[in-house]
Amino acid sequence: MEEKKKKKGGCCGCGCLIFIILIFLGACGAIFGEDDSDDKDNNTKSHQSTKDLDSDDHKNNTEEKNDAKAKAEADTKAKAEADAKAKAEADAKAKAEADTKAKTCLNIRGNISSSGEKIYHLPNQRFYSKTDPEQVFCTEGAAVSAGYRKSKI
Repeated sequence: MEEKKKKKGGCCGCGCLIFIILIFLGACGAIFGEDDSDDKDNNTKSHQSTKDLDSDDHKNNTEEKNDAKAKAEADTKAKAEADAKAKAEADAKAKAEADTKAKTCLNIRGNISSSGEKIYHLPNQRFYSKTDPEQVFCTEGAAVSAGYRKSKI
């Protein structure tokens, strides 16, 4: 029975094949690759003239970047100042509207009767002073939109 058991593993033929291919490709690259020794002299001369041009370009790019950065900072500062001014104006306008609204608020008293009817009373009406309000309104329109009707007396 032990003789019938199959041998596990093997020679790793696929791994050996891949290894041989890689060595072959490396050898081909070494044999057929370009020889850079002739081009080194030409590259050195052109590299020196290019180096001079690159340093000038670098200076120009640095100046342009600094100018752009300064302009961006100035724009950001101007925008922040404009936003602050707009906010201050909006706050002043809101305060003025609140003051005007407070002066014109009629303090209309909304009451719910024992029968469940919603009635509002104006300051010049008979039961205004006796009313214990569930809700207070500044305008009659607000009271009507909340479902209240005007007191008959």
